[in-house]
Amino acid sequence: MTRRHRWPYYATRGDVRGWCGHRHRTLQGAVSCLCSDRGGCRAQGGYSDRAIVRVTGSGPGEYEYVDLDIRSRRMWVECGPDQPAM
Repeated sequence: MTRRHRWPYYATRGDVRGWCGHRHRTLQGAVSCLCSDRGGCRAQGGYSDRAIVRVTGSGPGEYEYVDLDIRSRRMWVECGPDQPAM
């Protein structure tokens, strides 16, 4: 049985942390994944560099970062800051 991939989907990725490995069907699913990653990093004394991307195909570079300016305040409340306070 061949599994078909559906595009677009959402994921989280960072230059250091890499891809989350999930194919989120909704933006809210990706937000939850990002919050979980941030929480795990924060628990270990670090921070996550991941951001939400919209994947549009299977090739390298076939993704775009999702602009969360509208939701940034809500994400901060849900996830807390993505970097530790200095």
